[in-house]
Amino acid sequence: MGIIITIVGLALVVGLLVLLTTAGRRRGTDGAGIDARSVRRFFQYVLLYALFVVVAIGLAELAGRALGAQSAEWENDAYVLAQALAFVLVGAPLAAGLAWWTWRSHRNDTSETGSALFAAYLTLTCLTGVVMAATSLQVLIFEIIDRSRLDGEAAGQVIAWGLLWFAHWVLARRSLDAERGTPHLLLGSLVGLALAVAGLIMTLGSALDMLLRPGAIVRPITGLAEGAGLMAAGALVWVRYWPTAAVHLPRRPLWLAFVLPVGV
Repeated sequence: MGIIITIVGLALVVGLLVLLTTAGRRRGTDGAGIDARSVRRFFQYVLLYALFVVVAIGLAELAGRALGAQSAEWENDAYVLAQALAFVLVGAPLAAGLAWWTWRSHRNDTSETGSALFAAYLTLTCLTGVVMAATSLQVLIFEIIDRSRLDGEAAGQVIAWGLLWFAHWVLARRSLDAERGTPHLLLGSLVGLALAVAGLIMTLGSALDMLLRPGAIVRPITGLAEGAGLMAAGALVWVRYWPTAAVHLPRRPLWLAFVLPVGV
């Protein structure tokens, strides 16, 4: 439950910031502040985000068990399984119903698709999915290299969070224009780059330890496996976001503000 509280809390903070920013722009242009539609959108997208996160958590647990994972808390194994089933069986229909109602509202009113809160929702959900999937992929690769086994729990996490990311990635690419989609693509590129560089540093450090201090490390393959897993996961994220998407964005101030400091 701790991860749910953390993620939903983050969604509330981000959504509130977007809501206040939108209100400030309106007040500066036409004198109006936060209207009822903005408040409705705020709670609508926060609830939709929370439901999809809950479903992903439950699906990750069930998929992991199907792939051979076992609960770390044997005394609470039945509770963990029941919680995962409840997350999927209750959360999925609620999420589907709210998503369908959101789709209908967007179809009937084009201003819904153009709202800043919708763009913030897609950005936050995509980044949540890709970060969780990438960190789980690192564990999966690490276990394969270091212990020559498939980690069912990590594989389930990759499947669930990867599905969440992919569905919202497709929706974001279809719904957001270049200007409104720029923050998502740039932040995703930054996440991938940071993970890949961190993994590269860990891999090089482990390799230098093996060369300069032979015998000092009991299991040198462990460090290499951990770094290689992180580097591979970050590289996949970076390739998906930067060379195939963000690099083609218009050269506007936000794009330049990202490229120039990172390049330097």
